[in-house]
Amino acid sequence: MFSYGGQGGGRSIPQVFQTQYNCSSTAMAGKDVDEGDKIFLPPSALDRLARMNVEYPMLFEVEGADAKKKTHCGVLEFSAEEGWCYMPF
Repeated sequence: MFSYGGQGGGRSIPQVFQTQYNCSSTAMAGKDVDEGDKIFLPPSALDRLARMNVEYPMLFEVEGADAKKKTHCGVLEFSAEEGWCYMPF
């Protein structure tokens, strides 16, 4: 593993978190978040991220299935149903 930093206190190079989720509006999830740059991911995403060397704050790039549109966001909660991502539209 490559690392950078000082003696013994170096930080490892962050790993990449890449996965696919079904996406729906936060309104469909019963969440009252219509605007903003935060999404809801399932608890399994937090579990997976906790095992990785992630940098904080976490910033995600989200793209459509056709990869024509991309945006960036953070996570408000890890409370979405498994296999789903809820985001403001």
